[in-house]
Amino acid sequence: MRTSAWLPLCGALVLVACAEAPVQPTAPAQRSAAADAPATAATEHRQLARRHAQAGDIAAAAREWHIVLLLAPGDVEARKEYEAQRAAIRERVRESMQAGLTASRNGETERATTAMLRVLALDPENAEAAKVLRDIDRQHATRIQASQAQRAARENQTSVAN
Repeated sequence: MRTSAWLPLCGALVLVACAEAPVQPTAPAQRSAAADAPATAATEHRQLARRHAQAGDIAAAAREWHIVLLLAPGDVEARKEYEAQRAAIRERVRESMQAGLTASRNGETERATTAMLRVLALDPENAEAAKVLRDIDRQHATRIQASQAQRAARENQTSVAN
C-alpha cells in the first residue's frame, strides 16, 4: 500500500484512541439507594435509641438520638426525644450528685463512690464528680498509709522491747 492510503487509516486510529469511553448513566435504582442511605441509617439509629430507652440506658439513647439528628437535622420527633433524654440525664446527674455528696459528708465512701461513678457514666465530663472521687481516693490512700505506719511503729517497739 502506498503512504497516501495509510494516512486516513492512521488518522482514524488516532481519533479512536483519543476518544473518551461513553459513560453509562447511573440506574435510577442505584441513585435512589444512595439517596436513601441516610434515611435508612436514621431509621436504624432511631430503633436503637428506643431499645436503649426501654432498657433504661438513657445515655446511650441520647447518643443514638443525637446521631439521628445528625442524619436528619429537620426531624422534629428526634429533636424532642433527644431533648427529653438530655433532661432525664440532667435530672439523674443532679440526684446522684446530691446522694454522693451527702454520703461523702457522712463518711459513707462506698455509697459516695457508687453515686459519683453513676454521675460520670451519665456525664463523663462532670468535674465535680471527678473531684469527689479523687478526694475519696486520697482519703483511702491516707488511711492505708496511716495504718501501715502504725503497724511499723508497733513492730519497731516490739523489736526494741525484745
